[in-house]
Amino acid sequence: MVGYRGGLMLEIKKIWGDTYLVNGEYLTQDFNQAVVLAYKNKKMKNIAILMGGYSSEAEVSLKSAATVVECLDKNKYRPYPILIAKDRWVYTDPKGQEFPIDKNDFSLTIGGEKITFACAFNAIHGTPGEDGHLQAYFSFVGIPITGCSTVSYTHLTLPT
Repeated sequence: MVGYRGGLMLEIKKIWGDTYLVNGEYLTQDFNQAVVLAYKNKKMKNIAILMGGYSSEAEVSLKSAATVVECLDKNKYRPYPILIAKDRWVYTDPKGQEFPIDKNDFSLTIGGEKITFACAFNAIHGTPGEDGHLQAYFSFVGIPITGCSTVSYTHLTLPT
């Protein structure tokens, strides 16, 4: 069954008993609760928490990102800590499985579902988070990023 609530499309399929497949997620509860939970999950915004980086400050960045994930309101936002490293850009789920970021549009695919982001929270200390590189990339793919604009960084960066 496909239904609409608050302008959002919800796909709900009864599997057995009180178990429903709602937008690709198994839920065990009555039908009305499943619809409300699916609606709430659709309204939540996916936030990429950028961490790591290419400098000696990468370890500090991981701690900063963990604090952001911990403090983010989980009733409004779904945080995805994203490791930005020279050899890979990945999301690691709670089970330790890595999912690569598609750099063409900064998305990832989990269980056949493409996940996009409403915003990127920059917790990277040093390059590429504080030198304008990520800001330019996110401007190119059309995702807002916290911090200064690319133009601001060009004025703040001193020639070497």
